[in-house]
Amino acid sequence: RYYKEFLFDTGDTEKAFLASISRLAKYPVVGGLSFHWKENSMFVESSLILHDETLGTAFTDAINNTVMLAQGIEQKGLFKCCLFDARKTIQLERDGTGAFKFENLPELDYEVMDLQASDITRPHSYFEDGKDPDEQLQLPKKVIKCVFELNQIHHTGCIIFEALPDRMKIHHYYRLLDASKEPEFKRLLSKLMQYAVSITDVGVAGFMKLPYKNTREFDLCTRQPDEFFPRDPKRETIE
Repeated sequence: RYYKEFLFDTGDTEKAFLASISRLAKYPVVGGLSFHWKENSMFVESSLILHDETLGTAFTDAINNTVMLAQGIEQKGLFKCCLFDARKTIQLERDGTGAFKFENLPELDYEVMDLQASDITRPHSYFEDGKDPDEQLQLPKKVIKCVFELNQIHHTGCIIFEALPDRMKIHHYYRLLDASKEPEFKRLLSKLMQYAVSITDVGVAGFMKLPYKNTREFDLCTRQPDEFFPRDPKRETIE
């Protein structure tokens, strides 16, 4: 449903690309993808963690198909998607005044993965998704400031605030990559939740962070070469 508005007045390739993105959510995977279309090239950054190794081949094919479809899009722009475990989504209901109701403030879940010092010093990648024209939620300055403080700690993940008239959903996935910073990381996540309950606006806004700068460049390709099914596939396989 999040892509519904984008499907109007778009071409078949764009629709197929969005369908392939939605298809990725069928796999037990968390992480993020960024596609940036420029003049003659497309730049992709990604961080994806698959939780079922038996699906590795199928998931790789799904990713390759998504990239192939993206190569056929000529319009310049930036597209980002976040993949998270929806079972961990936090939901807060509003009362009649619009304030959120809760007995104990929920905590943002996270994982810890301690990396080697050489990996920690590698430049990491950060994407801010709150100023997207299609995401109208105005976040309190305290929330934005807290996210920027989190950005100083090496981690990967995303957080999406989906504020509705009667409730708010907080979709999230975090993996800390520097175990020595866990006390500070946990403190900032706690602050982020405290500030989040002050959200009064309605809409969607989010932030995504990738662990490393690992940009891959692809040529744009409006048409893939023709490949026909062999007339006698059994004999050609034997040969």
